[in-house]
Amino acid sequence: MFYGHEIWDPWLIVAQIAVMQCTFYLIVGAWLVLFGIVFGTQPSVDHILSSRHLCAQFTEGWAAILAYIAVFPPW
Repeated sequence: MFYGHEIWDPWLIVAQIAVMQCTFYLIVGAWLVLFGIVFGTQPSVDHILSSRHLCAQFTEGWAAILAYIAVFPPW
């Protein structure tokens, strides 16, 4: 299913990487919106793409940290 007729299809591999990246950012964004509602913060694209929001000193940081943990649980 993931491979075409040839085993080495670079366009298929690039398309799979793009789909995985888009899926990852959509899921992180959905969790960030959910945790933003819970914590009362205003999520933005900057929260997903910038590491400066991953600070546990502020409520926005906790929302971003929990969104990434929800996508990749440590267990």
